[in-house]
Amino acid sequence: MSTHHQAQIETKIVTELKGLLDRLQGRVDTYAGHAATMQILINAGEARRLGRTRDITIDEAQFRNGRVLAQILGSSGKSYETRITLSPKRGHHCTCSDWQQNGRRIGPCKHVLALGHYWLDQKVLPAMSDLMTNLAYALKP
Repeated sequence: MSTHHQAQIETKIVTELKGLLDRLQGRVDTYAGHAATMQILINAGEARRLGRTRDITIDEAQFRNGRVLAQILGSSGKSYETRITLSPKRGHHCTCSDWQQNGRRIGPCKHVLALGHYWLDQKVLPAMSDLMTNLAYALKP
């Protein structure tokens, strides 16, 4: 193989690696933003509400149009539409009476806090771990 041909191959590999790193960095930035938003939200929760999140089970949440969405079954047996908005402007909403009465004034209800914990623990942190593993594998000599 000629030196010129080898240099072309190396240039192509470097270009492809740079593209991969750019894509991975974009995903890392997205997940880091999600993690930061969830942590801010959880920190805003009152201690009494945070304690009540342990009783809430979330089977599934979806991410759509910059929002984390879930139907959450409350302790009363009633289902609440709960969302956390990540972009373009951060926010949260729940159809429970606590959020309706206090959500804007006091902070997130237990359903919003539970959704924040779920999204962070079940989705964001595992995805970031997978990205780092894939990056380490891609850069392995």
